[in-house]
Amino acid sequence: MLELGDTSIAIAVAAPHRGPAFDACEYAIDEIKARLAVWKQEVFADGDAAWRANAAPGHPPAPAAEAAPST
Repeated sequence: MLELGDTSIAIAVAAPHRGPAFDACEYAIDEIKARLAVWKQEVFADGDAAWRANAAPGHPPAPAAEAAPST
């Protein structure tokens, strides 16, 4: 499990101008979210925690491996 502040993914692109590079990064992360079962554990101020599936904008959540990871 990653700790708060850990790097979970890195995307590097090169382009003559930063706009297309940012667009490529956004496309890459949206595709990762749409294709992989990415789970986030949200921990609340009162100590409660909940898992939620992540999805790219305009895509349904990726198929999960049956359920969220166990805590």
